[in-house]
Amino acid sequence: MNEVKAGNSDINGGAVLSDEGARIFEKEHPNWRKLQKSNCEYIERRFSMPAYSMNFDFARRIGDLAEQNKRYPIIEITEKECSVRWNCGENSRLHQHDCSMAAQTDEIFLELFHRHEG
Repeated sequence: MNEVKAGNSDINGGAVLSDEGARIFEKEHPNWRKLQKSNCEYIERRFSMPAYSMNFDFARRIGDLAEQNKRYPIIEITEKECSVRWNCGENSRLHQHDCSMAAQTDEIFLELFHRHEG
């Protein structure tokens, strides 16, 4: 992944993702959508799973990643889908770290999917 450009810091003290950084991230990770709810920006991706039980293994691994980095996503599980939403908190813009966590989430998914395929 190319270095995603940061802008200024926001009220949470993190490096805010610049517009250029957002464009780079979106190009490299087209399955993630940048969204906004109220005053909070976030990125979200829906992962399709071949089995319901795989959602929980995936969510647990994302939880481990979150604990290691002290960044906590919103995870929603349905029958064959797991949605992951990264952001840094209320009234906040996206940060570089959110994009890094999303990229690592993609890596977890690929690793998990290939493990279950073989």
